[in-house]
Amino acid sequence: MSDAPPDAELLEAASRDELGDPERIAEHAERLLATPRARENLEAAMQSHFRLPSVTTVVIDPTAVPGVTVTSALLGAIRHEGELFFREHLWNGTLENLLTTRRTFANAELSNAIYGVAPPAAPDADGFGAVELAEERSGLLTLSAFLTSRARPDGASVVGRGLAVNAALICATNPLFEEGDPGELPPMQDWTERQKAEFRITETECRSCHELIDPSGLALDVFDVVGRYRSTDAQGRPIDPSTTLPAALDGREVSGPAELASVIAESDRYKACMLLSFMNFALSELSQGGATPARPTDPTSGCALRDPLRAFLDDGEHSFSRLVTEVARSDFLRIRRGEP
Repeated sequence: MSDAPPDAELLEAASRDELGDPERIAEHAERLLATPRARENLEAAMQSHFRLPSVTTVVIDPTAVPGVTVTSALLGAIRHEGELFFREHLWNGTLENLLTTRRTFANAELSNAIYGVAPPAAPDADGFGAVELAEERSGLLTLSAFLTSRARPDGASVVGRGLAVNAALICATNPLFEEGDPGELPPMQDWTERQKAEFRITETECRSCHELIDPSGLALDVFDVVGRYRSTDAQGRPIDPSTTLPAALDGREVSGPAELASVIAESDRYKACMLLSFMNFALSELSQGGATPARPTDPTSGCALRDPLRAFLDDGEHSFSRLVTEVARSDFLRIRRGEP
């Protein structure tokens, strides 16, 4: 959990041959999860899973963000908010809370320029403190760090955000877009993002991919490239964030980002995806496919997840700490043998 050798207590337990017992493993997992070093490592792993570190390297055309100057300091603040968000919410509350909370940590610049709320009342030495966001916000999906990390230089990306939700939150298999000439396309420079999405699902070559990834991207299109809320696009046309989600989310209809986040948070698919992702992280290398089925039409359906997922769902706690503990004590991880 901390990218360090086993500590004295773990070595002592191993010398007594106690680590074949899942319950003893769970006890040690819980003990280690209380240590700062383990928490810092897992926080960094989750941030990487959602690609938040890439925020500081994005390139944004200034004309795509009128009214705000995107400096390295602003991108650094957005990145730091992501760090503080995970530091708080990974260890306090449930996995659902990661997607539904409106509590984040911002400085004066983020509060004013991105979120449109009052600066924190009790900032720390870096100027960051807890703030409550508006009702159109809902957890990680509407965090500036998540939204900006999928930025294109010229603006927000419906497809990029949809791919992120698909891969990182519900573990649906993202399509491999075909290379080569897509054929003659109509001029789209004056189309709305919804018109572009509707066109993509009318094309036989595009439909099977984009009907999976575009819906969540459309729900998030009310946020611009750096995550500012907007009701109209750059041409002043109203943005409609309502959409019908794919079968992996039961084809639910949602009215916008908050409902999208709520539907995902409530789904077992999201919890299975978090379990699968962390199990693969725990395995360190995935040359043998990790915990993912060999032919993953649904990566969350693998037998390696079945027992730990059932235990996690039945427990009722649904915290990140409980998820880590279930991975640690799982048969898949406990009896895994290395290659000779």
